[in-house]
Amino acid sequence: MSAEITAFLAPGIHDGISPARYHADLLAASPSLSSSVAVDLIAKSPSHARLNHPRLAPPTDEAVDSTTASMTFGGLVHAILSGSPEEMFSFVVSPFENYKTAEARLWKEASIAAGKTPVKEADVTRAEQVVSAVRHQLDAMHLGYIFAEGRPEQTALWQFGDAWMRARFDRWIPERGEIWDIKTTGKSAHPEQVSKMIPAMNYDMRSEFYLLGAEAITGMPSKRGGLGYQFLFVETTPPFAVTPCYLDESFRARGRQRAQQAIRIWSECMATGVWPGYVTSTVQITAPGWVDYELDESENAISTGEKMT
Repeated sequence: MSAEITAFLAPGIHDGISPARYHADLLAASPSLSSSVAVDLIAKSPSHARLNHPRLAPPTDEAVDSTTASMTFGGLVHAILSGSPEEMFSFVVSPFENYKTAEARLWKEASIAAGKTPVKEADVTRAEQVVSAVRHQLDAMHLGYIFAEGRPEQTALWQFGDAWMRARFDRWIPERGEIWDIKTTGKSAHPEQVSKMIPAMNYDMRSEFYLLGAEAITGMPSKRGGLGYQFLFVETTPPFAVTPCYLDESFRARGRQRAQQAIRIWSECMATGVWPGYVTSTVQITAPGWVDYELDESENAISTGEKMT
């Protein structure tokens, strides 16, 4: 065990925790629930959640890297924007224009093996352009305080009963009671598109999970005049438009219900050691509405003597 993780953390909000340590869940004596695993518990099953947990999954011979170039660039923008040394340390600028030569490929492989994400100088320049545009827009909206105040990449650790939970706040501004979540996208950050992304990506559930943690740690409720959770959606293509926003009560109610359900399931699975799949017995599958409509249309055609096509 490295010097960084010779001791586990107490419940609270911690600074200076590396992304590698956080994502490996080397925080508490017992495995902890993250928002990503919480989504698996609800959207998939406890069995899927266990498989995707860094401390509960059985060891595999190969790690599958599904990271795309767009995701890497978004992560770079996120790191520069947040100003977190730990986040920036996870990237390394390549001295090569491409990886066609054996030397370049060896360098890239060695960098990845060392836990670094290789990026090109051109990517860094473009990411800095995005960050400059974002800061300019936020200043115009009188939201420049988001990155002028507070602390980047804060690791939150708390318990519900005997079960441990963890979260990583992109930006935590305790003086204002605000958590800001930065979401980069290569597509549109228009509010109408954001409203579709929220349920599709379970952002409502994730945000309420984070707020439950912040409430448990600070004792401050998440309501008007209390803790607040805001998103900052950032386009990574020109003109690099941004949408700062918060969720309405319907989204919040849905998200909190699902987050609390995930916590209950996690607590039960951790206590029993049982991680079921989708179902535990035979179930009836109900036909979607279009099946009944199609059936009615067919029956009407037969009763009127129409020729079916």
